Amino acid sequence: MKIMMKSVWEYEQKKIAEQNRPEAALLKKCIDLCRSGDHAAWEVSLEALTINPDCALAWAIKAYFWEESEDFENALKAYNKATQLNPNDVDSWYSKGVIYQQQSKFQKALEAHEKALLIDPEFASCWLAKAASLIGLGNNLESLNACHKAIELKIQGLEAASAWFLTGNALTELRRHQEATKAYNKAIKLRPNYSYAWCNKGLSLIEWGKYDEALRSIYEAINLRPKYTKFWVYNGNCLLKMERYEKALEAYERAIELDPKNTEAIKQKDCIVKQITHRNK
Repeated sequence: MKIMMKSVWEYEQKKIAEQNRPEAALLKKCIDLCRSGDHAAWEVSLEALTINPDCALAWAIKAYFWEESEDFENALKAYNKATQLNPNDVDSWYSKGVIYQQQSKFQKALEAHEKALLIDPEFASCWLAKAASLIGLGNNLESLNACHKAIELKIQGLEAASAWFLTGNALTELRRHQEATKAYNKAIKLRPNYSYAWCNKGLSLIEWGKYDEALRSIYEAINLRPKYTKFWVYNGNCLLKMERYEKALEAYERAIELDPKNTEAIKQKDCIVKQITHRNK
């Protein structure tokens, strides 16, 4: 369970208990079950809603379980109900935004995350989520500002790595490749097995024209996730830029082995085969 979510739930449950509301005991039981990973919490949240259909916390808990089961449509409905009943439910606003991001609805995601940040301006994870939505919308300078805000909040570990990764992504989109490479390096230093950071560093280096360094970076990503098709496609693209056609062909063939319907790999393979055939005539 998300740590932030758990703390918010506990705080809200205590307020409900202080008001002597009938669903208070059930909500406490529900949170305790969630803490231990017991999915019986779902049934308890439904029971709490039977007692009080307007309990925002019960709707938030119900939404969480919909989200965990990847039923995002029902999760959104439940989070909407939670925020309607409690407009200050910061975590439900945040979670709504995350779902919208997964659906590539970046404007809706941004609106939800901005609501959450109005409630809690020091919610570092939400600044990072906002940064990702802004990149999706092409607002890369604003995304950089959101990343810097998260970093200013003294985030550590995986969150800090994510902040530098997103910084690198925004800088790459702005064609500031030297700065992007430095940002990816910071992400990798914090999280050496961050395959996406290795890969995106390589892609930025390709755009910068530093193909040898790019290739090494993409190979690092492949070593970490050898069955991830896109890494092999990017590897092929880099080799193609270097005019190493046989090696590029091998990379695209590996991508097609992993995903026989990968259109980019198929197209690039066909082009190379034609070039090699023409050259050997």
